[in-house]
Amino acid sequence: MLDQPHQIELDLCPKLSFDWCYKVLTTIDLFRGAGGLTAGFKLAGFRCLYGNDCNPSAIETFGLNHPETLQIHVKLRL
Repeated sequence: MLDQPHQIELDLCPKLSFDWCYKVLTTIDLFRGAGGLTAGFKLAGFRCLYGNDCNPSAIETFGLNHPETLQIHVKLRL
């Protein structure tokens, strides 16, 4: 039985450091609507770089929800 708490120290070599924690994970959102998928990725630590849609209302809503993301209006030809 341990009467005193013990501290464990890890001596990791530099190559095993946690540098990967500081990398920015990125995504794009195609035909995104209001941006629900982008919001989920944001909560998971991702940054959305680009989003497009063909619906002007969706573009406006997405812009209000995610102003830092590049937005493109796609015009469909039928």
